[in-house]
Amino acid sequence: RNVEPGRGDDMIVVLSNDGSFVQQIGRRGASTGNLDRENLHAPADIYIDDAEAEVYVADGYGNQRVIVFDKNDGSFLRMWNAFGSSEFPQSPAELEAMMAETVNGSGPSTFNAVHGVEMANDGKVYVSDRLNQRIQVFTPQGNYLGQTYVNRGHPSPLTASGITFSPDKNQKYMFVTDWGNNTIEMFERLSLTHIGRLGSAGSEPGQFLGPHLIDADSQGIIYVAEVQGARMQRLIPCNTKSG
Repeated sequence: RNVEPGRGDDMIVVLSNDGSFVQQIGRRGASTGNLDRENLHAPADIYIDDAEAEVYVADGYGNQRVIVFDKNDGSFLRMWNAFGSSEFPQSPAELEAMMAETVNGSGPSTFNAVHGVEMANDGKVYVSDRLNQRIQVFTPQGNYLGQTYVNRGHPSPLTASGITFSPDKNQKYMFVTDWGNNTIEMFERLSLTHIGRLGSAGSEPGQFLGPHLIDADSQGIIYVAEVQGARMQRLIPCNTKSG
């Protein structure tokens, strides 16, 4: 289950189905940075692993990390940076320095604008690192497995945003919204091979203006929330056999 808190919020509030308060993680304006295990700094996305009772947070507008909490009591469990690192920038200067460092030629050693987090059926955790134009893949414990780039060299550097998967058992395909370039990018999930693209900039059906987050239902229908477009689009799969 995946939901996005509002940008600028520094906490997660849990409500019952009737709107009653259940729980709160973090306090508004209390974050002391990437090493703070109790507070968040403008998180962008949440994934809830009901089976393990864990909450994954893309704490990426103000911090540079994925952080995991216990679903039941909100206690801290673990966190990591790009490539599964436990090193985090503690100031803008340190962030700039880490952005200049590369890991085995595979890009910056830190996340920069962690925007999406999603877990596949096989337990792999996919994280969109928007300002680094990439998706990185991890085990649930934060061990790095691989990455793919999303539209490096395109006009906008703000690319990888939301993530979702096709509804088949093996989730063969991964769909990623490119917020800045107004497209949906399609990948073969396990190989991370780019295989296609949907959309272009515009306000017509099938075009996008700031596609932000994305989700798919059990029928393969894709839902895309747009920022500048101020709308949600519902994309229905085509029957390719009959055209």
